[in-house]
Amino acid sequence: MRASPIRRCRRAHAKICRVSANDALAGQQQTATYDSAFLRACRREPVPHTPVWFMRQAGRSLPEYRKVREGIAMLDSCTRPELVTEITLQPVRRHGVDAAIYYSDIVVPLKAIGVDLDIKPGIGPVVENPIRSRADLEQLRALEPGDVSYVTEAIGMLTRELGATPLIGFAGAPFTLASYLVEGGPSRNHEHTKALMYGDPQLWADLLDRLADITTAFLKVQIEAGASAVQLFDSWVGALSPADYRRAVMPASAKVFDAVAGYGVPRIHFGAGTGELLGLLGEAGADVVGVDWRVPMDEAVRRVGPGKALQGNLDPAVLFAPREAVETKAREVLDAAAGLPVTSSTSATACSPTPTRSADPPRRVRPHADRALSGRAGVGPPRLTRAGAPGRPHRRVRLAGRHQDRVPDRRERRGVPQVQGGHLLHRHPRGERHRGDVHPLRGAFPPDDLHPQQPPGAPLGEHLHVHRAGFG
Repeated sequence: MRASPIRRCRRAHAKICRVSANDALAGQQQTATYDSAFLRACRREPVPHTPVWFMRQAGRSLPEYRKVREGIAMLDSCTRPELVTEITLQPVRRHGVDAAIYYSDIVVPLKAIGVDLDIKPGIGPVVENPIRSRADLEQLRALEPGDVSYVTEAIGMLTRELGATPLIGFAGAPFTLASYLVEGGPSRNHEHTKALMYGDPQLWADLLDRLADITTAFLKVQIEAGASAVQLFDSWVGALSPADYRRAVMPASAKVFDAVAGYGVPRIHFGAGTGELLGLLGEAGADVVGVDWRVPMDEAVRRVGPGKALQGNLDPAVLFAPREAVETKAREVLDAAAGLPVTSSTSATACSPTPTRSADPPRRVRPHADRALSGRAGVGPPRLTRAGAPGRPHRRVRLAGRHQDRVPDRRERRGVPQVQGGHLLHRHPRGERHRGDVHPLRGAFPPDDLHPQQPPGAPLGEHLHVHRAGFG
């Protein structure tokens, strides 16, 4: 029996209302994400508080990470959307950082197009048939979105769970990917890579051009799925001189940045040991340039030039020192940055083998950076979300194996807790993530979390970034 015209109209109206409400909610989330402290820092705008984020794909030092990864190969874990979502959320959930970075690996797109490679524990990516001749280029076909459909699915899940917290996508830069492909694995001196670059410039240029196209396609998939920013990792580019980088590498990196410029998301360029290349890294097209501990921040500003945000530059080894030393060095980095021109941004990088050490810097750095920020014109006071805020219900729940104070969101107040990977998600009403009710200068976890056993060959930790934006 057909419904009456009036009933059909009511159903259609109800459907339109539901769609409009969903669209409005999505629009609010996008606006909140765009206005997040992390993205404002990338755009060199005033920030309400100092944003902190982990640069590595996941909290690989975390016990919960090792538990969910147990028995699963690295590359396999990158193709499981539910697992990718859980691992990406773990450091955000535990540390309350201001941005998440997508869990993956720089060789994932190469594996997706059929390159015979694997990630060996304790070694890294190992390529079965290294590229040494023009015929070897045939194994590098174009990357299609369908090759990495699991990335689209995972990012869709993540953006829904993260709410206003930005998600950072990433990919390997053409030079670093080429180094793995030519050497057949990690290399200290990159002998085969440089021999090809010097001995057959045309083959080298063709190799990097193909890799630039693959990297671009991989980043586009992530941006179109919902990533709020992207980072180009060039881990080995510090092995090059400025002249070699400008002539033989920069055109390929610039091609990648140019190809994604139209999306309007911040583009971050990171390379290890790149003190002599800082200006060129920015010139390649990045909006944010990474600076390591070898270059003082004022000198980095001079080398990079105006119009770029900077991130850097705490020595990662500092986190192996006593806590007081960690706090002192973090304060030194922030104090040094405080005297720079207001158009600059800064961040601190650090890595650690234990969750407590890698948890300390966000809580130790924020108070010092926020005090520096609050004294500058145009920058508001620190915005630190606390459990038990006035007018909001307060609850003590068990999260990630320990009790912690937090504010339940609207769904939980209706008796529908949000669960991801067996843990309650850590949200406020209106989608804002709760930071955790812990003192910024004290330990955050129980004694049994202080010294987790590190499995043989496991990566030592993460890179922590603290952004401070200038203005003007």
